[in-house]
Amino acid sequence: MRLALKLSVIVVIFLGVLLCGIGWRVWIDHGSRVKKRDDAVLRNSVLAVAGTCRHHCLQSTGVSSPRAFRGAFWVNHEGLVVADTIGGERLSALPGGTGAIHWAQSAAAGEKIVSGIIESDSGERLRVIGAPGEGGAVIAYFSESELIRSRAWFDRLWRKRMIQFALAAIAGGILLSLLLAKLLLGPVRRIEEAARRVADGDFTARVSLNQDDEFGELGKRFDAMTNRLAELDALKDQFLSKVSHDLKNPLSTILSKVDMLLGGYKGPLNDKQKEALGSVEGSVHRLDEIVGAMLDVARIDAGRKKFEPEDLDLKEEIDLIGRDAALRAKQMGISFTVSVPPEGGIIRFDPTAFRKIVAILLENAFQFTASGGSVSLNVSRRSGGKCLIVVSDTGLGFDEQHAKRIFEKFYQVPENKGKVRPVTGSGLGLYIAKSFVESHGGRLEADSAAMRGSTFTVSLPSGMAT
Repeated sequence: MRLALKLSVIVVIFLGVLLCGIGWRVWIDHGSRVKKRDDAVLRNSVLAVAGTCRHHCLQSTGVSSPRAFRGAFWVNHEGLVVADTIGGERLSALPGGTGAIHWAQSAAAGEKIVSGIIESDSGERLRVIGAPGEGGAVIAYFSESELIRSRAWFDRLWRKRMIQFALAAIAGGILLSLLLAKLLLGPVRRIEEAARRVADGDFTARVSLNQDDEFGELGKRFDAMTNRLAELDALKDQFLSKVSHDLKNPLSTILSKVDMLLGGYKGPLNDKQKEALGSVEGSVHRLDEIVGAMLDVARIDAGRKKFEPEDLDLKEEIDLIGRDAALRAKQMGISFTVSVPPEGGIIRFDPTAFRKIVAILLENAFQFTASGGSVSLNVSRRSGGKCLIVVSDTGLGFDEQHAKRIFEKFYQVPENKGKVRPVTGSGLGLYIAKSFVESHGGRLEADSAAMRGSTFTVSLPSGMAT
């Protein structure tokens, strides 16, 4: 709508300037044109009467300006007044009447139109118009003041018409701009919507503009770009899946061999050997977790991740996870609390997926909470049977701009990297947790603010919790 409004303003301003220029020019010429028009109308009217009838239709001279008409008379070629319609007065009785008779004689003899101004005995200025006719001439009187008022009326009428025309032009400009905006904004909005979907990771978005113009060409190029992005995304997923799968077996072999060595299978080890093998074991475990996360992501994206929901005792599961988390929190110097309703409850969930979700949220909280901070795991029930699992911390937190992307694959808040302790994750944990929760019909939401900690809430619908 912003573009439509801009187009409307531009078109209306253009039309307004154009009409003002035309109106200014017309207004300059209007006065002289109105006067010439009035004179022409009066003369043509008098000439028409003179050419079609004699004294019996002299009153018809007033049709050109009824209010201004004062009277008329017929004069023959000798200058004698044959008929007089001015209340019985003779023409010679009017001031200037002699001159009018002279004009009438000239009109009758020379067959031309004559015009002039005389003053009546009442002081009224009269416009005298003479026109040659059959066997003589017609002389008509019109009130100059009434003609001026008539001209003013025409001026007002003209201004009214100009205002109406301007309003109609402005309305037409607005309609035209809205039509143009619709024609232009339609393709733009489709491209904008497709771009938004692509930015959100949906590479199936297509514009499909069947237009033989610049927008159609832009749509084709956009669709070609998304096709290529979809191909690259598929290749990436295939690569991750293959590499993860190929790494899984060697890592399992390494872990088994390290366990054998630490268990003394190849003989006793000294302290330095045990320490070195312990470091190797920890690194391999972390690498194994990353590979496992990559495999989970590949299966989720391919729709091949299988879950086997079963009834889980919520209190038992949370207590088990809480005990392991408490040991990790103690090592980091972080205060950790767990709160579960005494009655617990049963949830319908894949046990491995549930434990992984809570473990990911706790690991994320520990990762960005400094020593002396606190992390909590709370379980509560809401009316209607909905179950909430909330993990809160007093760590670094993140702004709203990051909250929109925190659940994207491989996304990590740039400002938080390495601030508390070295980052060991791959940026896949929250994406996996959200996918697992949503696959079971629940929701995972984040609420955070920079330097004020974070809260992640898992909402399980009533049908999953009893």
